[in-house]
Amino acid sequence: MRGTLSLSVIVILLLPIVASADWVMISLESAVNSSDLIVIGTLRNVSEETRKGFDYGMGEIKIDEVLSGNAEPGQTLSLVWKNESDIMCPRVEHRGNQNQQLIWLLKLKPGNKVAADNPGRVAPIEKKDTVLELLRKRETSNKSLDASGGSLSPRDPGLIP
Repeated sequence: MRGTLSLSVIVILLLPIVASADWVMISLESAVNSSDLIVIGTLRNVSEETRKGFDYGMGEIKIDEVLSGNAEPGQTLSLVWKNESDIMCPRVEHRGNQNQQLIWLLKLKPGNKVAADNPGRVAPIEKKDTVLELLRKRETSNKSLDASGGSLSPRDPGLIP
């Protein structure tokens, strides 16, 4: 009885911590399947500021290569992110990704901005072959759905090698 009571108290104490975690790191496959734009590029000019209880970050991704989506090599994308100031975890932070060539699995945002709103939306360059394979799989799946009368259609079929 005493052990059950102790366990119950621990669970109750940990519940707010677990409940505050709005997301978990998504898999590479999930990131590929839900991305609007996938590029290889380098993040530069990162800046951060705090306003009204939120931490805002922004930077520029210089595109080296487009794996999927509507963008061009040499183009610069405006990356944005936001966290509540009082929350330590989970947080999206990209300052540590600055000046590294990485794979960015992006979501389009209003105002010509993009977001990598989960740590799983940034991958090392060594994962390029895996990302390309997942893109081929996504395209095959979308084409199959389209041919069978499904509502999905292929995305940017000319950009996937």
